[in-house]
Amino acid sequence: MRFLPLEHGLTITWIATVLLSVVMARTFSIFGLILLILILPTISLYDTLLSSLRISRVKSASFLATLNKSLELWKKGLLLAIGALIASGLYMGSFPALALFFPLLSLISFFIASRSLNERSVISRSLSLLPVTSQFVLLNSALTGVLSILMIREFIILTLINIMLAAGAVEIVNSKIGKTEFRKNFSRVNLPLFLISGAVLYFSTIDLPYEFILFLSVFAAATASFLIVSGKPMKMVGMSSSAWNLLTAVFLMAFYFI
Repeated sequence: MRFLPLEHGLTITWIATVLLSVVMARTFSIFGLILLILILPTISLYDTLLSSLRISRVKSASFLATLNKSLELWKKGLLLAIGALIASGLYMGSFPALALFFPLLSLISFFIASRSLNERSVISRSLSLLPVTSQFVLLNSALTGVLSILMIREFIILTLINIMLAAGAVEIVNSKIGKTEFRKNFSRVNLPLFLISGAVLYFSTIDLPYEFILFLSVFAAATASFLIVSGKPMKMVGMSSSAWNLLTAVFLMAFYFI
C-alpha cells in the first residue's frame, strides 16, 4: 500500500504546510493536537481523490459514488473521525468557524476546475494544491483557537508560490509532450501569472514593504528558474520546485520570529 502521493510536489507542499502550522502556532490546544494527529495520515488520501475525480469524469459518473468505492475502510473511518472532531470543536468553540471557509472553498474550486477543464490544464493542476495549503489555516487556527490576519497572509503567500511552481512544471511537461518551445508557454502563462501573483502579494503585504520585496524576489527567481530547468529531466524540475517551496516556508517562519 502506497502512503505518499505519486506526485512529489504534493508531498513537499504538504510537509511545508504542516511544518508552518506547527511552528507558527503560539499555543497548542488539546483539540488542535488531536486534529493534527488525525490529519497527518490524510496525505495518503490524495491519490485516491485524484483518481476518483479522473474516473468519474471519464465515465460521467458520480464523484462521491466513485470515491466511496475507492476509499479503504480505514480511510473512511479517518474522514468520519476528522469530521466528528471538527463538528465538536465548532460546537464547543474550540476554533473559529471561519477557518473552515478556506479548505471548503479550496476543495470546491478544485472540484469545479477538475470537472470542467482538461486534466493537463494549468488551472486544474495548480488548484490541486489548494486543498493542501488551506490546511495551514485549519490546523493553525485549531492549535491556537484564533484566525488572524497574519495567518491568512501566510496562507496567501504559501498558496501563491505553489500555484506558480505547479504552473511552471505543468507547462514544461506540456511543452515536452507537444514538442513546443517552452519560452512561448512561459510568456503566455508563467509571466502573466507572476504579475498577478505579485499584485496579490502587494495588497496582502501592503503594510510590510520588506516582506513584499523579499517574497516578490523569491517569486521572480522561482519563475525565472523554469527557463533554466525547462530543458532538464523532470526530476531536476521537481527538485528545483521543491527547493523554492521549502525556501518560501523557511522565510515565512523567519518573518514570524523576527
